[in-house]
Amino acid sequence: MKKIIAIAILLASSYGYAQSIELFYDKKHVNSGDTLTINVPNTSMDHYLDIVNTSTNTIKLMVKRTLISLLQGTENSFCLFDCYDVDVDETASPYPFLSGDTLSPDTKEYEFFYTKYDPKGQAGTSLIQYTFYDNDNKLDVTSVFFKFISKGVGIQENTTKAVTLNVYPNPTTGLLKMGIADRLPNDVESVTIYDVVGANVGTYRIRPTEDETVIDISHLAAGLYFLKIDNKVVKVVKE
Repeated sequence: MKKIIAIAILLASSYGYAQSIELFYDKKHVNSGDTLTINVPNTSMDHYLDIVNTSTNTIKLMVKRTLISLLQGTENSFCLFDCYDVDVDETASPYPFLSGDTLSPDTKEYEFFYTKYDPKGQAGTSLIQYTFYDNDNKLDVTSVFFKFISKGVGIQENTTKAVTLNVYPNPTTGLLKMGIADRLPNDVESVTIYDVVGANVGTYRIRPTEDETVIDISHLAAGLYFLKIDNKVVKVVKE
C-alpha cells in the first residue's frame, strides 16, 4: 500500500503541475494560449497586461516576443520595467517577481508590462505572441496572442479572405490532418508550429487546393503547441 501511495504522489508531482504566472487584460482573466483581438486606431497605442505571481516562490520573470505575422509598415515593442526597441524580442535580464505580487499600473509606478502597437496608417492584421516564463523553470510558461486589427487611413478595399482551418485528431500522437478552405486556387502556403515559449519547431509547405494535408509531428515532445497559418492559430496537444 505504501508503495502505491508513493507512486501516486510521484505521478501527481509530475503531471499535476500548475502555472504560476496569471495574466489579466482589461481586468479579465486570460488563459494561456488565448488570443486578444484588438481593433486599434491609426495612431500608436499602449496595451497593458496585469501579471500575477500565484506561486509561493519568487519567480525570475522573463518575457519573450514572437512576431508571428507583423503587418508590413507597422511597429511593435514592449516594456517591463525597461522599454525595448522594436527589434528586441526578449527581456535582457530576469525581473524578481515576488510571491503573490501583481505587476500592474494600478499597483506599481514603473514595474509593469505593456506592449505598444503603431499601425502607422496601414490597414490589416498583425498577430504577436508574448510569452512569460520563469528563468529558473522554463516549464512555468504562460502565453498570450495579441491580434491587432487596423483600418488604415482612407478607404481601402479589403481583399483578404478568412482562412477556415480544421485540424484533427487533436490531441494527436503524431500525425495531424488539416483541411483548409477559403484560399485562392493557386496559393501555396506554409503552416508553422510554435511551442509554448514561441519557438518555431517546424514549418510545413502545403497546397490549400488539396482537400487534406497531413503533417508528422511525432518527433516533438509531448505538450501544447500552436499551429499557425496566415492569422489563424489553433492549439494542438501532442500526446
